Amino acid sequence: MYYSEIKKTDIANGLGVRVTLFVSGCNRHCKNCFNKETWSFTNGKPFDADTERELMEALAPSYINGLTLLGGEPFEPTQTQCFLGNIYDFSQKEYFNHLLNYLRNKEKGGADYSKVIKAIEDKI
Repeated sequence: MYYSEIKKTDIANGLGVRVTLFVSGCNRHCKNCFNKETWSFTNGKPFDADTERELMEALAPSYINGLTLLGGEPFEPTQTQCFLGNIYDFSQKEYFNHLLNYLRNKEKGGADYSKVIKAIEDKI
């Protein structure tokens, strides 16, 4: 998986001060996309162990309210690496059950989120 940017103190993409990860790769190619440069799956830098450590360190301060995933498409089925289990607190089952239902409904429309769904199910 590649990413284009990490914003370590972002107040524009969620409630409070957040860390935002812009992942690379999207097959949707929405007409009015504001981030077309992230459509390529090789845009930016590889998301490796050092990047994961950097992200975890950025999430550690008490003033950080959470992580925002943008892109590209963070739940793109063709992403080859799933880091969800290391970043999220999967004790928040209510949120993740809502997310699972959302993804399953998207699958009914033809999208394939089976890898993401399996990764989440394995963690909760």
